[in-house]
Amino acid sequence: MENIIEQDCCFEQDGFWFRYRAAAIIIEDRCILMVYNSTDNYYYSVGGGVHLGETSIGAVTREVNEETGTTYQTERLVFVNECLFSENKKQCHVIEFYYLMKPKGRKLFKNGEERKILLETKDNLPERLYWIPVEKLADYKVFPEFFCEKLASLPEIIKHFISDERKLL
Repeated sequence: MENIIEQDCCFEQDGFWFRYRAAAIIIEDRCILMVYNSTDNYYYSVGGGVHLGETSIGAVTREVNEETGTTYQTERLVFVNECLFSENKKQCHVIEFYYLMKPKGRKLFKNGEERKILLETKDNLPERLYWIPVEKLADYKVFPEFFCEKLASLPEIIKHFISDERKLL
């Protein structure tokens, strides 16, 4: 049994921000479930911060349930991403574990329909869930960017990426 503190494994120090994140790859009918909010203006995977004392598998299961209202089982770890970027005059570093979730054999709604359940982040930022066809991901602004290429044929072994998107401040 895990001793979990409901606080994300994240810290900020001297203009740097670090976060440990677990995320889901949920694919049904060749479409991936992604999250969108109008403030960030891009699509990203269902997931969130790993709490102190929580495993990444526990975190992805919890986050998927919180964001979709549905329980998915974890199939396997597929990607590890070290993401470096600049935001709000901070240098950010996020370690992300991407888990493939076992499909349910159907989408949570009719094929092609957008999922319009509003989610609320800790910042009260509304988010929406969308099914995006895997073969059309390149037509969208998606993070991580390697999804556009790598989701078409998932690797059998864990792949490690370093996404360095830093900008000079």
